[in-house]
Amino acid sequence: MKKTVYLSGPISNIVGGNYTTFAKMQERIEALGYNVLNPHEICQHIDPKLYASTEEHWEACMRACLSQLPFAHILVTLKDWEQSKGAVKEVAIARETGFIAVEFCLNFIKRHNGELN
Repeated sequence: MKKTVYLSGPISNIVGGNYTTFAKMQERIEALGYNVLNPHEICQHIDPKLYASTEEHWEACMRACLSQLPFAHILVTLKDWEQSKGAVKEVAIARETGFIAVEFCLNFIKRHNGELN
């Protein structure tokens, strides 16, 4: 059975929502044989026009993303995740449960390419 990775990183206040970085990392992790939960894909059908504010839309996206987090075996953080309110919340929840490993993206890739023990 393939393990599932949840990608976590900054989206808000990043040009293009950091979409390219998420997509590239998803592609690399899938090439290693994992399923990937990408917040951009999770939230793609949540229409911002249905919400009164950007904050309300963000909250709806976070609810959708957090509902998927329990299905992950590993949470992989992208660069500057600490500067994202949502990513900080995702990492905290993953660590609190103790069931989801948390690892920085470059360490994850290196370890799976045999560069780290």
